[in-house]
Amino acid sequence: IALPAVVAGVVVVNNIAFAAVGGAGLYAVDVSVPTAPAIVGFFDTDGAASGVAVFDGTAYVANEYTLQIFDVTNPAAIVRLGEFDTAGPARRVVAGRIGSKRYAFVAESFRSDSALRAIDVTAPNAAVEVATVPADGNAGIIDVKLVGTTLFASDREGRVKIFDASNPANLVLIGSRGGVGGSFIDVVGNRLYACIGGLKIVDLSVTPDLPILGGFGIGSSCYDLVVANDLAFVAMGR
Repeated sequence: IALPAVVAGVVVVNNIAFAAVGGAGLYAVDVSVPTAPAIVGFFDTDGAASGVAVFDGTAYVANEYTLQIFDVTNPAAIVRLGEFDTAGPARRVVAGRIGSKRYAFVAESFRSDSALRAIDVTAPNAAVEVATVPADGNAGIIDVKLVGTTLFASDREGRVKIFDASNPANLVLIGSRGGVGGSFIDVVGNRLYACIGGLKIVDLSVTPDLPILGGFGIGSSCYDLVVANDLAFVAMGR
């Protein structure tokens, strides 16, 4: 299916693909019939949407210098619930419930003051930043994933950092692995998958070494990575 701008991020929930479509905003596409996907809704985010996460009927969109929050329980009638201004360009976002509250973790990139930001989004119209972890050097952060209360951030310095996020107001660094950062990542079980000129697989169960178990050469730039049912799906380009 053709969308009106570059698709920078996508997530599928209950046969609806929610896509961050650059300057066109957030799109909802019914993919229940894979051979006949259909646009069922969209919302103009007034900027360039570059990342999207959906949790419990709510979509979180990284949109230039903002985190935008939407009710997507009815994809045909998307409603904006709130907006939070980020200090740097928001590139990717992940969201989930920790304790009794909801949090969004935003990865910023392309500026010297880029950071990983933890935002309390329990009240979407009154989101509050609770923690900031500056990116190393002038790197910025490429991707972020949340598994339970463990947060993974891939930065442009070539390192994936692992944080204990059980208290989002105090993100504690518990591990890191060089040689796999600067990439899009996914985490399934005790494996971290990283795509940077090729697929690399890291064993998270062996600490602190986090050995690389193997990889596969791709020969193209990687733009996203999802692992499901023991298969790695890689978006590539040149």
